[in-house]
Amino acid sequence: MPGYATSFEAAPLDRTARTATKALWLAAAGLVVSGSGVAVLGSAWSGLALVVFGVCLVVMLAWLRRVEPRSYDVGDAALQVRRRFAAPTSFSGPIAHVRRGTLGWRVFGDGGGYGYLGRYRADGRTVRAFVTDRKSVVLLDVGDAPVALSPLEPDRFVAELGRGA
Repeated sequence: MPGYATSFEAAPLDRTARTATKALWLAAAGLVVSGSGVAVLGSAWSGLALVVFGVCLVVMLAWLRRVEPRSYDVGDAALQVRRRFAAPTSFSGPIAHVRRGTLGWRVFGDGGGYGYLGRYRADGRTVRAFVTDRKSVVLLDVGDAPVALSPLEPDRFVAELGRGA
């Protein structure tokens, strides 16, 4: 098991992610409340469908909160993404091509609720994204895995890791 020499705090959620997260929570609450009203005053099946959809949205948001990136731990040929309440995600291999970048199109995953998590296009390829702020994106390769992160201090991250890469 590799040791992690340096830890970089993740950037806080950017304005878009905060807005998306709040909007999703409001939508979930609205679906449950309106579904309950529709069930009592009108069609029980339609109301139930709205409530179930609202509860599914709550479950999704609770899961996204669990996996929100909190810090990035870097060691000798290893990277670990520490998340709020979920087990860390680890990558092994030499760290290379550390640079500032931007996320492009979302391929699969979350596009704003508690961050930008999943698979995104960046630099002409698909990367694993653990991003909380789109203005602080750092792209790197860990072994064969292209990864996107958003440390609180992206320039320091690039400077420190770029020296050894």
